[in-house]
Amino acid sequence: MRWFRGLTLAVVGTSMLVTSFVTTAGAAAPAKTKPPKWAAQVCTSLGDWVEQIETASATASATPPTTPADGKKALLKLIGTTIKATNKLLGQLKKAGTPAVDDGKGVAKVISDQVKVMQTALTSARSTVKTIPPDDGPAFVAQSRTAQDAIEAGIEGVNGAIQIATNLDDPALVAAFNGEAACTEITS
Repeated sequence: MRWFRGLTLAVVGTSMLVTSFVTTAGAAAPAKTKPPKWAAQVCTSLGDWVEQIETASATASATPPTTPADGKKALLKLIGTTIKATNKLLGQLKKAGTPAVDDGKGVAKVISDQVKVMQTALTSARSTVKTIPPDDGPAFVAQSRTAQDAIEAGIEGVNGAIQIATNLDDPALVAAFNGEAACTEITS
């Protein structure tokens, strides 16, 4: 009987472990979230993301570089910070799941896809800036502008995706966006 009890405990323990694994693995699928909660999570995450980028940009411009090498270093730091913030945002969007509305998956995808577009542009800009010789002033200035344009275009693209999401013909989602202060802040 003792071995049976031990086996039972082992089976129960293994079962709990498997259940935990299945539950954790299942958590990767987007959850259906009530529109007010989803809008709050998404808009708060987007607002934090914009604030991180604005802060990094202000920090980078607060002290003008004294050499081209310093300028390159500052630009790479800005791009790196923006990529890190964008990766964090993608994780937060995934965690928010999808709004429990018709085509909620499509709504969430429009936003996350636009963030991914920005992430790709930033990664490309970083690779390009890394290859510029710091003593090539005109090339550096041109690439700096390209990187800045990528950041601005990315923010505008994400804002456009939010505008699309807030104007869908779904009363629950529209009410959720309109009722959430974080949403009105990022769409105004």
